[in-house]
Amino acid sequence: MNPIVLLHGALGAGKQLQPVAEALAERTDRPILIYNFKGHGGEEVSSGGFEMGQLAKEFGLWLSEKNILGADIFGYSMGGYVALLTVQKSPERIRHILTLGTKFSWSPEGAKKEIRYLDPALLESKVPHYAKHLESLHGEQWKAVCEATTRLMLTLGDHPLLTEERLQYIQHPVVVTRGTEDKMVTASESESVSLSLPDARYEELVGWEHPLEKLDPSNIADLIQRFLL
Repeated sequence: MNPIVLLHGALGAGKQLQPVAEALAERTDRPILIYNFKGHGGEEVSSGGFEMGQLAKEFGLWLSEKNILGADIFGYSMGGYVALLTVQKSPERIRHILTLGTKFSWSPEGAKKEIRYLDPALLESKVPHYAKHLESLHGEQWKAVCEATTRLMLTLGDHPLLTEERLQYIQHPVVVTRGTEDKMVTASESESVSLSLPDARYEELVGWEHPLEKLDPSNIADLIQRFLL
């Protein structure tokens, strides 16, 4: 059977999606896999940090190593961006893509805005509960994850990878979703991407916010069931 693969977001870890996987398991007999991006979830962050294209390459290799063909991908936030990059290089490995809260519009100014709260020292002094949350996800590597994610966003701001031209070559069915209360991702950028993709639709989720911690895993499982099962 075609597996469902769950991808987490930036600063996140695969274990965040375990409750979603458990809720999905009650709805289907299909294999449900959670992919943890390298350098996340307690893994050591490489000296080169993170780069979106490299994350996609690594995910594609993982699908190949597991001999996965025709997977249905749920990508939360950064996970959606990586899924759309991966399908361009490994089209046979992926069948459908569902994104939630994925930021598609990147610019130097936008990237600088997003990294304002990624400084570990600032987080520890101003938002200690969030610093503790990141530590619970990444252990002693949490500061390195913040610093590597900062570099990833700045690089993506300078060189966006999902251009309108590249999106037009993705033939796979894609569903782009965004919560109406999402403060990070705009409706216009999400809808614009769906219009650039040859086979896509866009849907707003009323009342949904961006942070994964503020979303009910059962509701996410319902969303996945509606579009991928």
